[in-house]
Amino acid sequence: MESGQTRKRENSEQRILDAAISLFATRGYAATGIRQIADKVGLTTASLYYYAHTKDDLLLRIMRLGLGELLSSGQEAMEGSSDPREQIRGLLKVHLTFAASNPERARVIDNEFQWLKEEERESVIALRDAYEQLWADAIANGDRKGLFEVKNASLTRLALLEMCNGATHWFRPNGPMSLEQIVGAFEDMAFALLRCDEPLSGASALEAAAQSPQ
Repeated sequence: MESGQTRKRENSEQRILDAAISLFATRGYAATGIRQIADKVGLTTASLYYYAHTKDDLLLRIMRLGLGELLSSGQEAMEGSSDPREQIRGLLKVHLTFAASNPERARVIDNEFQWLKEEERESVIALRDAYEQLWADAIANGDRKGLFEVKNASLTRLALLEMCNGATHWFRPNGPMSLEQIVGAFEDMAFALLRCDEPLSGASALEAAAQSPQ
């Protein structure tokens, strides 16, 4: 009986979280009321507070869960190879997959940070910085080994991250390029930015896209 109640609670919490993500992404956090979230999942405001407490709590959980997922996947990508080129490939795949598969969640994480309470920001910033440090480490390792030629590592890291973030706005599963093709094409762009002589693995993907009907 208890396990059934636990599953019911977890399901309700997930439905509320999904509704909040959708509304925060489309309307913005500031323009979304707790009643709108409750209406979207078919609950009363009182019932929603039982499961989710406050709108602030929902935003904090979205941030922590999403960045925690990125950090965990990014760490796996880094640990999978000591070659900085493979690390960059792995990080690109992680970030693009997250952005393309969870566009609304990714947009909330990227756009609604300003609405976190001051006392809550520290934990979120720590997760964000830990994830971005993975990119910084891969870039620095490649530069140190002579595989990359980077004049401004911080700016390069930000450019690569923003390039991936953009997928939340334009990627379509039924578009002319598959996610795998886009990852390959982005690898080429990343290595060009890093001034790496790595063979261009995504050239065939770009050619395939050019030949595909729009």
